[in-house]
Amino acid sequence: MTRRCAFTLVELLVVIAIIALLIGILLPALARARDAARRSVCLSNARQLAMACNAYSGDNSRQLYMPTFFSWEDNIGWLFPDYISTYEVGICPSTRNRIEPNHMLSDVDMLADIELLYGRDFPFDLFFPAHDAADDSGGHSYETFIWFAPGKYPDGQLVPPPPFNGTIASQLGWRAPSGVGGVGILAEPAPSPVKTQNSVKFPSRTLLILDNDNDDNSNPVGVALGVVRPEGGTSNWPDEWNNHREDGLHAGFADGSARFVKSGQDLVETYIGSLEGPGSGSNPSWPTEFLEEYSNLRMRPFTYQNQSIDEYYRLD
Repeated sequence: MTRRCAFTLVELLVVIAIIALLIGILLPALARARDAARRSVCLSNARQLAMACNAYSGDNSRQLYMPTFFSWEDNIGWLFPDYISTYEVGICPSTRNRIEPNHMLSDVDMLADIELLYGRDFPFDLFFPAHDAADDSGGHSYETFIWFAPGKYPDGQLVPPPPFNGTIASQLGWRAPSGVGGVGILAEPAPSPVKTQNSVKFPSRTLLILDNDNDDNSNPVGVALGVVRPEGGTSNWPDEWNNHREDGLHAGFADGSARFVKSGQDLVETYIGSLEGPGSGSNPSWPTEFLEEYSNLRMRPFTYQNQSIDEYYRLD
């Protein structure tokens, strides 16, 4: 009589337990590897966007890295398709964001005059970023930083406030087509000097592109168009719902480089070094308290031509 060999119940349970243990060990490692791969692609995207801005600046007489007219605008559409051929570069793979290429600004009644202002049309989702990493309703994954922020900075550079910067039109070197209405924005005071190859002194530290942190829900235009996160958040500071959660964000610079900037001191120093201060007032670009929390930088009022601006300085 042949005796059949088989696992006992105890042996089977031990094998199952070992497999479960291995899965428990491997899954976090696989998740970290997947996240690292996604961040690598996002870093590449930020670099390609920054390099495209650099190329764009060489192809226009004003040497603009990219024109922007409105404070709520994050239009990367200028870079497609002449400088970047695929829309995938506008999407961080750590998000569910997507770009619908056939939905244009001109399809939205509220934005009809914008096409005339710019002299061309754009895909809606290249003009506006997504709400957050989970937003799959349409919108790209990055922000643009095309204007300096007024203030006096620790390295001695001073960025004047309006009205000492002329108009938006004079800064951009932009003329509206004759007979076009609804373009009064061009005659408004420029918020600060625009970033050009001539005005940027330190390209390797001057921000142009940043991971999307579209947390400002106070803009009435954005609210009307449904392109802001209703819950709001911490503007220009990584939150749990942003592309890479609270760890940090990818930044593209005027020299075409890009790197991952960690939350905390690294991010504070990156902003200040790029002449992007938090600012004061009811809607700061990022929380002023982070200066004190993460660095030895502080902020105080500074009078420039009878106007008060923010001065950023280091403690002794």
